[in-house]
Amino acid sequence: MEDQPKQTGASHIDLSKVLLPKKDAPSVDSARRINAGVLFEQERTATLPEPPKPEAAPVLAPQKQEPSLVKPLQTYQGDIESVVGEKNISVVSIAAAEADRRGMSKLQDSATPLNQETGRPWLRKLLMVGAGVVLLCVAGGIGFYIYLAFQPVSVAQQSPAPFILVDDTKTVEISGSDTRSSIMQTLSAMRSGVELALGLVARIQVVKQDALGALQEVSAPEFLQTLAPRIPPELVRTLLPQMLLGVHSYDENQAFMLIKADSYETAYSAMLAWEATIQADLSPLFVRTPAVRARTDLPPVLPAATSSASSTSATSSLQATTTSAASTTPISTSTPAAIPSATPFVQGSFVDQVVANRDARVVLGPEGDILLLWVFLDRSTILITTNDATLREVISRLSQASILSLPPGQ
Repeated sequence: MEDQPKQTGASHIDLSKVLLPKKDAPSVDSARRINAGVLFEQERTATLPEPPKPEAAPVLAPQKQEPSLVKPLQTYQGDIESVVGEKNISVVSIAAAEADRRGMSKLQDSATPLNQETGRPWLRKLLMVGAGVVLLCVAGGIGFYIYLAFQPVSVAQQSPAPFILVDDTKTVEISGSDTRSSIMQTLSAMRSGVELALGLVARIQVVKQDALGALQEVSAPEFLQTLAPRIPPELVRTLLPQMLLGVHSYDENQAFMLIKADSYETAYSAMLAWEATIQADLSPLFVRTPAVRARTDLPPVLPAATSSASSTSATSSLQATTTSAASTTPISTSTPAAIPSATPFVQGSFVDQVVANRDARVVLGPEGDILLLWVFLDRSTILITTNDATLREVISRLSQASILSLPPGQ
């Protein structure tokens, strides 16, 4: 077939450009609707499969827990749990009680400043004033103490008693203007005024101001020269400075004196020479009034005179010096209270007598009582007293002092 020539012109129709009607096909939306209906019907009629049964877990034996070396930490929660478990208290009640406690503490804290500021302001002021006064008193006391600490000491420092131990110490201050009579009166009043239990010993420390105004203890030579102007000079020269003037409580307060000499022979002969005036020189300090005896109708008896030449000369010299010194120095008559004043009494002389196993020189009263004695306790220590009991007490204390003075191990 031969190719036909292409038609041209207005009557020519191009078939390739003519749109033909298409066949209707099912849309996507309609397909989706059909599928949804099918799926709904399948889900309505379908049944759920049974789930698989879980396998039983193997039962394990409980393991024993080892005790821990670290203690569990104690917390507030643990304390609450222990309280709840032990006392069967609910947590709500515990929380309520805690809230009440906090509320009360806040009320107290808020009320305290109010009471302090507006309640009693005068009380706080009074306390502040009192504290200020106390501080001023303390400061004044400290200042006064410092002032006294830097002042010169005007009180004599009590040194330990020489020779023996004493139970008390009394201080008597004398001056260069004091007379013998005034010193004797002061010492006699001190002897009578000392209060001691029976058998105890007190020391009378005699002091005097030196050139610098400090108080120093009076030495034995100076003291005896002031109190006994007729003491033998050789006795004064042989005496050492140490001296113990004391009071022994027996029957009444008895005076005694302990002195030391550096020469036994010189001191012994000087004491024999002093016997002529020793009673007058030491009166009224060394005066003893014995207790009244049962019989008072006996006349005074003079002690027997010794046959030695020293006793005879001492008696005659004593009578001579007594007459010359009657106007200046009172002499002890040693007359007991029971003897009538009209009865004449002649002063006795010293005699030898063994007292407490010591050879002593004594003056005896009308009834044999010792009125005055002196004795060498050793070759340097001299005791002057008015009775034998004081002699025994001094000897006992000398023994104690010698034992205490020994070095350890002896």
